Amino acid sequence: MTHTSNAATSTARDPETLPLSVAYDLVRDSSRREVVRLLSAHPGPWTVSSLATELAATEAEADAAAVVDEDPHTRAAVRLYHCHLPRFADADVVTFDAETGTVAPGEFLPSLLPLV
Repeated sequence: MTHTSNAATSTARDPETLPLSVAYDLVRDSSRREVVRLLSAHPGPWTVSSLATELAATEAEADAAAVVDEDPHTRAAVRLYHCHLPRFADADVVTFDAETGTVAPGEFLPSLLPLV
């Protein structure tokens, strides 16, 4: 099941741009800013688990390979899966397939780069 709802379009918007208020809301959280950086630097498809590993490492200020404690990884994965990725998907910033746990850059990811 691919996450396809689009709450960002609850008000009319130009399909070519992401409303500034939505963009600022999306980058308010440091984890979401890091996801934007990661997906921009490495645009191929990611798994939720690999993004969670990178986020946990960033939050611990460590190399991703050094993250051995499952608690930070699990917390990051849960936040990504249930909060951050659906919000990004709603705004067409990423494509998120909840069934396969895959994430890829969406149409409006480049719109967020100047804000991170």
